[in-house]
Amino acid sequence: MAKRVSVGDIFEVEVSGGFSYFQMTHKIPKWGAFIAVFEGVSAMKVKDCNEIVAKKVLFRYFYPLQASFNQSLVDFIGKAEVSENLVEFPNTRTRMNIDRTGNVLSWAVTEAGKQSVVKKLSPKQKDYPIHGIINHTMLTNLINKQWIHSDTN
Repeated sequence: MAKRVSVGDIFEVEVSGGFSYFQMTHKIPKWGAFIAVFEGVSAMKVKDCNEIVAKKVLFRYFYPLQASFNQSLVDFIGKAEVSENLVEFPNTRTRMNIDRTGNVLSWAVTEAGKQSVVKKLSPKQKDYPIHGIINHTMLTNLINKQWIHSDTN
């Protein structure tokens, strides 16, 4: 029987230049696995879970982790406590209205479970994760770029 992914599990994904690591920090029934992707790409495989979770978080997203694991797109490394700063589900933001050129005209911001619509994000809100699901290709592309949340307009 295949392993069921769970909160605290750490996974490895192969990307350009080596390997990257992430941890499942939440499981939300409607959305699935919420992951925290850690900074950096390692040329060598890292097996020390404490070393992995000590790194800075690049970004957080919902990701179809169980399906990716079942298809061997990611490898289970081990399990570690979710860091104190990642335990609580974060405030998030979602693009609402986008013009023809791709500029975001408004955002839905969820803070402490309450949603509001804003035309411009505050500096603090720019650091909120985008509330959405990414596929495996998008995950590896974002890791290869070492993308962070605030890179999004």
